[in-house]
Parts: sequence; structure tokens; C-alpha cells
Amino acid sequence: MIAKDIISKSVTPIKIGDAAQKALQLMSEQMTKHLPVLQKGKLVGVISEDTILGNDLEEKVDGLPMNFAGKYVNYHDHLFEILKHMTEHNMSIMPVVKDDMVYFGTITQQEIIKNFAKAESITEQGNIVVLEVLKRDYSLAEIARIVENEGFSIIGTLITTSDNPEYIDVALKINTANITGIIASFERYQYTIKATFEENDYTDKIKDRFDSLMSYLNV
Repeated sequence: MIAKDIISKSVTPIKIGDAAQKALQLMSEQMTKHLPVLQKGKLVGVISEDTILGNDLEEKVDGLPMNFAGKYVNYHDHLFEILKHMTEHNMSIMPVVKDDMVYFGTITQQEIIKNFAKAESITEQGNIVVLEVLKRDYSLAEIARIVENEGFSIIGTLITTSDNPEYIDVALKINTANITGIIASFERYQYTIKATFEENDYTDKIKDRFDSLMSYLNV
């Protein structure tokens, strides 16, 4: 999944010479805290709601501070790179450019969430096992081999930090409704099973959280 495939049609950028008040109004209408700033079709900055509110609303946007470093991605950048930039800079949107900073469009948090929800690893049926693994011992190849020896496949993985900084939590979605044999195999190889989820229970929990998030984002 790359930037050009998840461009949102809901974001109108601001232009050099426009008033800060107009940018603030667009942010309110588009439910975002940032806007791309363009000059002759090229991205020249990103303006934030906090910056506008801390200055004169009659000021032109080009007269306000616009911290530009790292606050855009190229149209062929991968989703992981987009998420990295959005997280590092606490961005509600991410401008996308082509060569020579030509503006291509904008990615929103909502669009990223919607595309994640459509991923095959989310929609395909399966049950979830969460392993707690020492970082230095982690091997997806070995974990996959254990699952495949039981006649099944891993259709999705998610790695998150554990409470202990020396460990990681590895969530595996496996294409089976019965994970009893897989759990026994992991235990034989001395893996720590941190949690398991039945498909229906897990799906309901994810759906509830997703619905709550969509409601919060007012999508």
C-alpha cells in the first residue's frame, strides 16, 4: 500500500496569500488540525491549528511559522513510511508530493484506518495467538514453521512492545478455527502464550473499538 493509493478527497489545501482565518475555517470544515500550504501547485509548507491560534487571524499564512522538515511524503512512499512521519511529527494529515515538490494530494488518519480495515489479514477468517518473545530470539521463520507443521498458515502479524523492554509481543492471525494444536506446539518449543482470541470474540472487540474510533473521528 503506497501513498498514491490512499489519497483523501476531503482535504482542500490553503494557498500562499490566503488569510489565517480562512485556513482555520477549512480545518474546522475538514476536521483536521493541519493543512498543506501551496504556491503555484507546489507544496511550500504545512500550517497547524495551534500556530494560527497563537497569532493574528488576519495574518497571511505565509507570514506564520511553517515547520516543513519531514512533514510530507513522496507519492510512491510505503504506508509504513507515512505512519512513521505522521507519528514522529504528530500530524493529523500528511501531504503527498511528486518530483520537485509538486503537490499530489493529502492522506488523512481516517483514510489510513479505512484502508487498514480492508486488508486481507483483517478480513480473512482466522484466530489469534499472542506470543511474548525475547527480542534477541525473535524469528518469524521459526514461528511460521511451527504453524505450518500443524498444517496451517499465518495470514497476519503485528509486533508491539511488551511491558518488559527486552521482550516483544507477536500477535499472529492463523487461518484455523481451532488453535489448540498450535498452542501445544508453541509450548513444546517453550514459547510463552500471552493471549489467545476466538475469531468471533476478537472480531467483536475490534469492531467495537473501530466503531468508537470512527465515531471519535466523526467519519
